[in-house]
Amino acid sequence: MTPGGRRSWLRRPGSWVLLGFLAAAAFFTVLEHRPHLALIGAFVLLVGCLLMNRYAHRRYVPGVEAVPEAKGEQP
Repeated sequence: MTPGGRRSWLRRPGSWVLLGFLAAAAFFTVLEHRPHLALIGAFVLLVGCLLMNRYAHRRYVPGVEAVPEAKGEQP
């Protein structure tokens, strides 16, 4: 028991039933929607690569002046 006289929510039988139901629902949701999750993962990987490429090569674009670093250099 806690100092206030109430039992922890994990000691109640209904809490374990709820946790079991949520675990089963999560398992079957992932099981049934695995192809969709794989597609979303591939899309996130593609978009991440494109964004990293864009921002990593931003200062190396031909015809664009290089941005001076913040080390006290004057343009």
